[in-house]
Order: sequence, then C-alpha cells, then structure tokens
Amino acid sequence: FPKARRLAGNPRPRLMGYDAGAYEVQGDETVADVWTWYGSDYTMDGDVGGAHWRKMSYGAPYVVPAGENVRITDRVGYQTATLSVKSNSTFGNVTFANTNTDLRIADAGGTWDIESLANKTSAGALTLAAKMNIWSAFAQGGTGRLNIEPGAAVTIGGTFTIENTSAVTQTGGSLTVPSGNNTQMWNWSTYTIKDGVFNFGNDIYIHNNSSMVVEGGEVNGGRISVAQGDRTALFIEGGTVNVTRIETGDTSGARYGNVLQTGGIVNVTGSGSGKQAPLHISHWPGSSTYTLRGGELNVRNGEVRLGQDGNGTLRLEGGIARLKSVAISNGRVQLAGGTYEAPEAGVTLQATAVEGTTSTIKSYPDGDPARALTLELSGSGTVNLPEGSYRGTITGPHVMLGEKVWFYGTIDHSAGEKTLTLPGHTYANIQGTYKPGQIALSSEPPSGVRTAILGVTDFTATTNFTTADITLVG
Repeated sequence: FPKARRLAGNPRPRLMGYDAGAYEVQGDETVADVWTWYGSDYTMDGDVGGAHWRKMSYGAPYVVPAGENVRITDRVGYQTATLSVKSNSTFGNVTFANTNTDLRIADAGGTWDIESLANKTSAGALTLAAKMNIWSAFAQGGTGRLNIEPGAAVTIGGTFTIENTSAVTQTGGSLTVPSGNNTQMWNWSTYTIKDGVFNFGNDIYIHNNSSMVVEGGEVNGGRISVAQGDRTALFIEGGTVNVTRIETGDTSGARYGNVLQTGGIVNVTGSGSGKQAPLHISHWPGSSTYTLRGGELNVRNGEVRLGQDGNGTLRLEGGIARLKSVAISNGRVQLAGGTYEAPEAGVTLQATAVEGTTSTIKSYPDGDPARALTLELSGSGTVNLPEGSYRGTITGPHVMLGEKVWFYGTIDHSAGEKTLTLPGHTYANIQGTYKPGQIALSSEPPSGVRTAILGVTDFTATTNFTTADITLVG
C-alpha cells in the first residue's frame, strides 16, 4: 500500500503495512489485528505518517468495543513503526508482540484508553510517549524492552508487572500506578529511571534477583520491598525517592535484598517501630545491607530497625544520614565515612567505627546536656565530633574534637595507641572520664595559636601521653 487507504466493508479487517506506509480506520470499524512491516506507521483518527506526515480531512475516533482484543505485531520489519491517535480512542485488550521492529506510541493530541496492555516482545522495543489510560493491568514480559519517554502520561489502573528478564527504562514523562495497586518485578528484570516521575500507590516488590535503578527523576509512593534473591537490589544514584517504608528480606523464601545509595535524596516518611519501622533491614532469616555511599538518607519520623529474625547492616560510607533512632535487634551500624546528623535532640547512635576510615557525627544544636546526642561507639576507626553536646561512651575509636565540644560520659583510649585530636584553638570539656592513649594537636590554625584547653573531670593518666601545647583544666 503506497499511501493511506480506507478499509471498509469488513467489521474485523486486518491492517498490513510496509515500506513506511500509513493506515486509517474510520467510523466504528473494529480492527482485530494490526501488522506493521518495514517501519510503517499506523495512525488512528485520520492522521497519517510515513516519510512525509499529512493530515487527512476526514476520519473519526477508532473505537474497539469492550472485550474486543487487539494484537499489534510485526514479522520482518527493521525500522521503527509509529502509532498515534489525534483524539481520544478506546481499545480493548491490547497485546504488542513485535519481534523485530521497534514500536513507538506517539503523542498526537489524543488519549489511548485501553482495557489491558501486554508487551510480549522478544527483540524489539515498545516506546510510550503519549497519554494512556490502562484501566486493568500492564504486563511487561519476555526479553523485550519498554521505554517511557518525555510526553508520556501513563496511568495503570491495575497491577504493573515486569517479569522474566525484561527491562523498563524511563527517560521522562510520568508513570502512575494509583493507590490500591502494586508494581511487581520478578525473575531478573530491571526498571531504570533516568528522568521523569514514577508514582506508585501501594507497594513495589523487587524480588527474585530483579533490580530497580534510580538515576534521576522522582519516585513517590508507599512501600518498597527488596527481597527473595541474593542479587535483588535497589540502586539509588540520583533523583529523589519519597516513600513511606523500605524493607529488605521481608518475605519468605530466599530472604535477601540489598540497597546501595550513591547519590540522590531518599526520604522515608513513615512512622512506627519494631516490625512496623519505616526502614527495616533484614526482617526474616538471612542477611541484608543498606549502604549509603553518597546523597542523603532521611528517616525522621520513625525507627530504623536492623534485623529481626535476620541480620541487618546499615553501612555509612559517605553522604549524610539523618536518622531519628536506630534499633538493633540483630545487626550493626558501621561507620566507614560520611556524616551522621542527629535530626532532633535526645537520640541515640550505636555504631562501630571501621578501621582506616573517618566519619563525622553532628549533634542536634539543642544546648541542653540532658538532650545531647547519645553515642555508644566501638571499633578502631576515627570519629569526628565537630561541635555541640554529646553523651555516652566511646571505647576504641580515635576521636577528633572540634571547637567548643562538650562530652558527658567516657572516652576510653587505654587499650592500644588511640588518639584524641584537638584543633589548636579548641575548648573541649569531658564531663566524665577520659582514659588517654595519645593527645595530638591538628594542623596549626591561621592565627598561629596552638594552645588547646581540655577540661576533664576524671582524668586517668597513662604512660603513653604528653601534654605539649595543651592546657589541662580539672
């Protein structure tokens, strides 16, 4: 067919196009199958495509009666076929099964209303760049690829399933799964968000060695579950993630699942504690880890719970973590870099400082000693306390005290050669016990003043200790 043709006289015609042709359906005719060959464009409602776009002066919305199924396939094409609608068009159950040609759903000013959608491609890609309401469900399967591009505004009124090694890439637009419906990722599948917005209502299940990668854009919704596979993972490299809960290892079976954040902002907004903690790492038997290597992790309204029946690890290597409270049922917090900031007064941090690393811990600027940040620190790394009030016990780690630091508790460096480092113009007070190993001054400040004042109420002297350029008070 070298140009657009009107197909009439058959209530269920089959459209077959090739060589960049374009085809039109008028009135209330029903199409059972659409076959596109060699990059032909099939355009609804009188808008034709091909090498040169032309607008037809006639045509009506293409309507498929309820329950009617549409199967759009190609057999031997090697280019991209484009489909679009000029005005709103209603479809029944639509299945894309193109095996070679990439198929693009373009925005021509109309909205696709579809009962259900299935993409079962084996080689080609399905690209959505139009307004689409999918009323029932969307299944992305096979080894095919689904692309969501700028211009897309897709709403899925049922379950969104990504399965069986398939891949979804979003570079713009919006994808919405409303409240009451879930997004499911099974069996080595991947959803990558480079830009755009993904709004999900209830839960995202990242299971069975699948992964979700957030490189940019926004992800907004309820709970993210990462479980059932030692390679199941949530990667956050950029963008913003706003969710009520993140849980790993929270189902039966292979109870694993890890989170690696190297950038972006994660806001976990739920409240609760114990099994209802908004961030729960490794609920069921197994081992899971949340690693923060960059970006921001904010859990301000509820508890971070490590382990239950499983073993959970929160590892801070970079970035900034603002955590209201961390409860350890079975697990640990590892300080291996980055910054922990107390989001409010009176919270507690129990952690191990990893050897060879330096981590910064910032107290909440409250000023009330009774509401100071409580530390329970062990290990052999270095912790930097830059300013403010702290409480608790530090046994093992090297400690760097900044200007005007008050510490209420015990710093114990009696075992091994551990160092307390003071900037030359520090006024630091330890309202408790200090068992020193070594005291050192940091690099000389611009004023040239190298004298530090260290107030200690209970000073236990050891042999490996000098006080050059340090004034002890107490």
